[in-house]
Amino acid sequence: MVIFDIEKKEVSKISGIEKDAILCAVSCFYLGGHMEYPVELGFLKKALPGQDGYLGATNDFIIFVKPAVLGKKWFFKIPFNRIDVQDVKIEFKEIHTLHGTVAALYATGGIGLGKQNVIKIPFIDDNGVEQEPQFAIKKMKDFGVFVNKKLNELRKKANNEDKKDPLQILKTRYAKGEISKTEFEKMKKILSD
Repeated sequence: MVIFDIEKKEVSKISGIEKDAILCAVSCFYLGGHMEYPVELGFLKKALPGQDGYLGATNDFIIFVKPAVLGKKWFFKIPFNRIDVQDVKIEFKEIHTLHGTVAALYATGGIGLGKQNVIKIPFIDDNGVEQEPQFAIKKMKDFGVFVNKKLNELRKKANNEDKKDPLQILKTRYAKGEISKTEFEKMKKILSD
């Protein structure tokens, strides 16, 4: 049985990541929320704010890719270890998308409305800026199961770290390069007082 896996192919092609490293992928609609990648408002502007694309996931990050026929292709990564797992939100709500509208106009002559899973994934980017990209996903499939499993692992890890000794957490952050030696020494002094 041959499985047509366009989502993984597109994520791999646009991002340059090996297809085998992409564990799951799904088509989606990017609703904005990342300051470096604002939603482009096309000719339909207010009716359809967002961009069709694909979400993929590896063991280390989620990646959104924006394919383009005429425009520029682009992508961004959301490292799992930088996601604020406590604030990830999934809602089921009505979404207007270009893909949905075109399909509905073709099939029924109506407007493309539909309930979709909308996931907001807050994270800290490489510049230390908080981003909150949101994606509408019609069928979560394996992607939702995989991402939920990864987020639950991160939540458990965060809960375990809360129980650790503050000095040990500080040492770990310093070892990972999250803080400088000056910051480490300053915080260590505060903890010892």
